[in-house]
Amino acid sequence: MKRDLYERLKRSIISGELVPGVIINEQEIATRFGVSRTPVREALLILAHEGLVKALPRTGYIVTEFPVREVVDIFYVRELLEVEAAGMAAGRVKDEEVEALKQIHYGILGSEDRLSGNREFHMAVADASGNARLAKMIGDFLDDVERILARDPLIVSDEHNPLIDALANHDRDGAREAMRSHIRQVQERVLGRA
Repeated sequence: MKRDLYERLKRSIISGELVPGVIINEQEIATRFGVSRTPVREALLILAHEGLVKALPRTGYIVTEFPVREVVDIFYVRELLEVEAAGMAAGRVKDEEVEALKQIHYGILGSEDRLSGNREFHMAVADASGNARLAKMIGDFLDDVERILARDPLIVSDEHNPLIDALANHDRDGAREAMRSHIRQVQERVLGRA
């Protein structure tokens, strides 16, 4: 139950359901989830260690915000990792993987849960790179990215289409440029709202 509670709270923060600045009260969470305060406290301590919340003495916890500098740093690293993964994927992607990417992309456009669909899309590209270590790094990094993207009103538009086309044509340079362009467009929107 403790792990499940931690995962649910973390998902609520990453998805933007619990927005930065919201104060989390242990008793309210315990009541909401039908548990004692002990597992809530333990989950919040882990989230505080991860930087998702900050303890407020005699008040509870507050959901933290990303400072603009950290958002810039995250997008910089994201670009390094995902551009390389896209280039690698273009050299080895199979037709069925391209079709799966199209299905994920079009599924996102028709979904209300665009964050998890966007994560699935980017992980599929990372997995197609054939480099398990790189894909794991991208996967670990996507929690921060996903939390930032909760502030992007256009979380997924047609920005994935040039990447899909480049992958389908096994165009490494085109895939790298499409991913780079996509990440920079998202960064501009997110920073424009900061």
